[in-house]
Amino acid sequence: MDVGVIGAGAMGRNHARVYSELKKVDNFYIYDTDEKAAGDVASKNEGIATSSLDVLLGNVDAVSLCVPTPYHFEVAKEIFIADTGIDVLIEKPICHNSEAARELISLIPGYGNSDGYNSSCGNYYRSSGNDYRNSDNDDCSIDGTGNLNVTGNLRGPVVGVGHIERFNPIIKEIKEIIRGTPCMLKSRGTIRLQQGLQEVL
Repeated sequence: MDVGVIGAGAMGRNHARVYSELKKVDNFYIYDTDEKAAGDVASKNEGIATSSLDVLLGNVDAVSLCVPTPYHFEVAKEIFIADTGIDVLIEKPICHNSEAARELISLIPGYGNSDGYNSSCGNYYRSSGNDYRNSDNDDCSIDGTGNLNVTGNLRGPVVGVGHIERFNPIIKEIKEIIRGTPCMLKSRGTIRLQQGLQEVL
């Protein structure tokens, strides 16, 4: 799998580091309007700095959007309008306000469908491990019990909003340790606050 990171700031550097350590990642690409910053991140993580967002999108299967929050809407919109089927992880928060977030969600290719539901029916293209992003058939419906009935291939990117720590191997290990419903879970961060991350707190 080839992946990309958009944004070479503090969060972009974190995503780049994690991608460079994942065995399933074949090639790692990065784009930033600051070409020097993108080049520095690429060289530290055995990646490839691209000259434009279009070049990055033309080379990847999935991308992390790590630009500062005020730019999430415009950059994500550009990705969705390109309609390449690339999966997107948007670093939290999704947008700078809820109105922009709702508008951005409505722009996700495949969001909503002819049966009137805004649901998994229109948002996912993977079924049984197959990739249907190039299919023209996206017929599906939801029955009275909420089950998804696929009569064709589903299309559209998988879009997630979150934090790169969700993919930290310790999360899987914690699930194994807990194995039930915990009564209480307490955690404490031990890193110092990085400059530029105040906007997400």
